[in-house]
Amino acid sequence: MRPGLVDNGWWPLEAVTDGVYEFELRRWPREADTAICAGVPPRRSVPFVDDFVPGEALAIRSARITVGDVDLEIPVAEDDLYATFRVPLEAGPVRLETVFLDADDITRGAYYVYISLLEAQERA
Repeated sequence: MRPGLVDNGWWPLEAVTDGVYEFELRRWPREADTAICAGVPPRRSVPFVDDFVPGEALAIRSARITVGDVDLEIPVAEDDLYATFRVPLEAGPVRLETVFLDADDITRGAYYVYISLLEAQERA
């Protein structure tokens, strides 16, 4: 993620119950508290691992999510830490794809996705 690898894929998920789920797309993990577009300095002298290269700044302009039959896109501001989507899902298997689109129309997937059940719903 530090060099801004241009790559993507999808995740097979299982919605545990019918409900509204929140998907938080990030480039950096929550504990980094760093904007999607921001770079990060190199890390040196990390025990048991090689040094980490600097994280390149990226001109991300939008985030997109495709989960099940839902396809949504929102703009990303330079200082946004994450892009959030709320999606109603039925219980069962579902496929998740994420995209960050930059100013040069290059796409890459979100490096981190945090998922929460916001509101469980009972079937009628």
